[in-house]
Amino acid sequence: MIELTFTLPLLKHSSKPIPILDSEGHKVASFNRTYRKKWVEVVSKLPIPILSEGVQAFFEKKDLFGVSDIGEEIKVEERAFKENLFKPKWDVHYTNNQGEENTYFFQDITKIKTHGRFIYKRNGRQFTFEKNIMDGTTYIKEDGILITEIPRLKSLPSPSYSIKYQESCPISLLEIAALHQICHLQLKD
Repeated sequence: MIELTFTLPLLKHSSKPIPILDSEGHKVASFNRTYRKKWVEVVSKLPIPILSEGVQAFFEKKDLFGVSDIGEEIKVEERAFKENLFKPKWDVHYTNNQGEENTYFFQDITKIKTHGRFIYKRNGRQFTFEKNIMDGTTYIKEDGILITEIPRLKSLPSPSYSIKYQESCPISLLEIAALHQICHLQLKD
């Protein structure tokens, strides 16, 4: 079992790269939030809650970009407003280390905010991301079988997480970390 850690930025709207570190403290990958329009990034960081929250609600997209040291890339893009009217959806563009690019589907199916649930459809397989806000742990399951666990190590000042990754897991570490960040942004925990 491989164990990696990453610490999210203090400000949720930060576009600063988030490194994923191994047990020796070496960076193995990183990902960061991206904005489609610069003005949305600027306004969402303003200390005026009514203005920044309004911009976030209507114009902000939760997009991410990440790269790993072995040549993997991931780009997560939120779909258009009319497609996300009832349940938020994302397109996950993943390029493996051989240069093959695939597009997968990620959707929020949360009914109760304290028990977030997301579905990730990849190569005909369906994975469930279950986030328990009370203890801060995210569980990734396939057909009800736990394949990866992401416990929260600390909450303050910035949330820090650990990925307990089995080498037989069909989802890459970069995908797990980036999709976990989407869950974090969506649930606002």
